[in-house]
Amino acid sequence: MDLILFFLLLICFVFALFAFSLSISFFLGPPFVPTPKYIVQEMLDLINISEKDILLDLGSGDGAILIEAAKRGTYSVGYEINPFLTFLTKLKARINRVHKNIEIHTQSYQKADMRNATIVFCYNLPKFMISVSKKIKKELPENSRVVSYKFPIRGLTLVTKTKSGIFLYKVTK
Repeated sequence: MDLILFFLLLICFVFALFAFSLSISFFLGPPFVPTPKYIVQEMLDLINISEKDILLDLGSGDGAILIEAAKRGTYSVGYEINPFLTFLTKLKARINRVHKNIEIHTQSYQKADMRNATIVFCYNLPKFMISVSKKIKKELPENSRVVSYKFPIRGLTLVTKTKSGIFLYKVTK
């Protein structure tokens, strides 16, 4: 009986810690909203991702984009401030056997090193897009591709916008 009580308390503690981490990340940046799986597939098809690419996901959430890109052979790097979501990404990457192609950082994407990236993904609120745009212009190499879901990024060269709300940009200097 004591063992059952221990596991029940442990489960309650984990859920409480998860809820607490979500509330903290809400105040530090945009909330976690998962990108629908069909949108992830459409985005990766749109950019014609390859094994030569290095993908960054700014605010990688549960790692859906990182994992799908890694399944296609692309090295993927995620930045996420919520430690539970980075743990979940690592777990899902292991389950999908793509953990060797994924690097995940529990930190703000403002600290991301973009110099080697060829593709950047972001699903962010408009008020955060200004700082993302400045960072992209400053750090990303010429001809890198930037994909945004639902919200445009001002100051970048738009290549196309799909009916489902995907914006594809090309970095020009």
